[in-house]
Amino acid sequence: MEGWCRQMELDQRENDLPDDILGKMRSAVGSAQLLMSQKFQQFKELCEENLNPNAHPRPVASDLAGFWDMLQLSIENISLKFDELHQIRANNWRLLDLPERK
Repeated sequence: MEGWCRQMELDQRENDLPDDILGKMRSAVGSAQLLMSQKFQQFKELCEENLNPNAHPRPVASDLAGFWDMLQLSIENISLKFDELHQIRANNWRLLDLPERK
């Protein structure tokens, strides 16, 4: 994820991109940075509290599993954002034509 963020920041500097694409980049990078800097740290702290018999309240395994499920959904969402950006880059920084919904 850190590599994806660095690549998008480099792409922003090296290309004259329209605002809608820059917005997509900022959204993806911001979401990834928030996940890495805060959510993973929060999960680590919950795991440490789970292992500490003196922690009160002590998170149980189901708490950890629920938090991990939430993290997994965030990871998938962020991956989709970066996938779209990689496709846009491959399309010469033009938004993709979306198929019509029936």
